Amino acid sequence: MYWRIRKYGPLDILKKYGVHIFLVFSLLFNFLLIVTRPNLKKVITADVKTQLEIFARQVATHILDTSYISYGAATSALLSPSSGELDLPVVNELRRQQLLPNSSEELKANIQTYTNQRRVVAIRIDQVNTGEAVIVNGASLIPIDVSGVVAVHSADEAGPPSPFHFQFLIGYRGGNAQSPLVANFKDLSG
Repeated sequence: MYWRIRKYGPLDILKKYGVHIFLVFSLLFNFLLIVTRPNLKKVITADVKTQLEIFARQVATHILDTSYISYGAATSALLSPSSGELDLPVVNELRRQQLLPNSSEELKANIQTYTNQRRVVAIRIDQVNTGEAVIVNGASLIPIDVSGVVAVHSADEAGPPSPFHFQFLIGYRGGNAQSPLVANFKDLSG
């Protein structure tokens, strides 16, 4: 007979087609990795996330701090034109909401009032949540929610602690110093 029947065992198939089988599995595995990878534009590294959460805690503390000891420094940190923590539209919005003074005279008057009242504020931040980056006007901003409790004690007033919930959209200031900057602010407390 011209035809010879040959039986192939698993080792024979592996020897003959092993490279092809490996190539198929490799291609399928790489395709799976490409399909399931996260969007690199929206991924935040652990170091950046930690840095932005610390910055958000600091900004929330500066906004709520009306202690006679540290009110001036906290407000100056928010309002400084070159290295401030807030963008100009956010400063204007907070001034409209009367969370920040409109002028340096009003700042001095507030400091004097808080000193006369011996006003002390205790701020406890319970939760800081970082979301995925969003694109706003061509800039990548990271939403961070900060919530907690603030208690005000002074010679004139002492009330129960009030909860607060702020949402910040944080980006980076342009130029050589890549420092964080609050580009948008929402008070979700109410």
